[in-house]
Parts: sequence; C-alpha cells; structure tokens
Amino acid sequence: MVSDQIERTVMVSASLEQVWEALTTEEGMKAWFGDIAIMDVRPGGKALFGWSDDGQSFDAVIETVEPYTRFAFRWAANADTTVEEGPATLVEFVMDSEEDGTRITVIESGFASFPDDVREWHYDENTKGWKSELDQLVLHLGGDSS
Repeated sequence: MVSDQIERTVMVSASLEQVWEALTTEEGMKAWFGDIAIMDVRPGGKALFGWSDDGQSFDAVIETVEPYTRFAFRWAANADTTVEEGPATLVEFVMDSEEDGTRITVIESGFASFPDDVREWHYDENTKGWKSELDQLVLHLGGDSS
C-alpha cells in the first residue's frame, strides 16, 4: 500500500526571508525547481512549473500564502493537464526559523485519491523528484540535505 503523502525536511543556512523568496518568486523557483515558473502568488492564483529539458510543464493553483511560515499549491500529476482535470496533489512548504538557519519541510499529499494503476508510479517518481529538487534548494540557499 502506497502512503498518501511524501514528507521531507531540510535545513538551510538562509533566513526565512531568503527561503520565502526562493519559494514564492518566479526567479527564486527557477533557481532550484525546474526552469519554468509562472506564479500568481495569492490564494486561487494560477501557476505553472516545468522542466524544459524533458519538455514537461505542470499546471498548479496556489492554495496558501502565509509569509515566512507556509506556502502551498495544488498541482496536476500529469504534464499538460489542468489541476481540475485531476489527479492532483497538494504541496505544502512549512518554514521554521532555527538558530543556524531555516528548517523547511515539504509535504506532498493526495496520492490515495489517484487511480490504483498509477498511484505507486506517481508516488515513487515524486519521492525521487523531491529528493533531487530539495537537494537543489539546499545548494541554492546553503545548508544540509541529509
């Protein structure tokens, strides 16, 4: 049985403000999360994230904007489809200030709602994806991805 969510935490040596910028601006996202980022950062705002090297982009809708503490978006599991066409997952970033930087936890949930024949594949792909992308975020901001 595949879990409904992926959760991973990293520490970066950057401030909450620097982390917030990396997560909520187009330039910031392009520095670590693919190379396509179009974002209307407000609840209900549309977004698009993509990786031009594999020719894929993913539709998203911003869900939560709580400066310096929480940012979340719902995104389509399949490239070139809308969030409304489903299936989709919720990606939440939770930020906490620590003595030597910022702790960032990403939680992607909603896999239990996927059709049986694709649930495990999407879960496995996104688990690998978050490992890689968060490693890039740590490189971008400085810190420890262990």
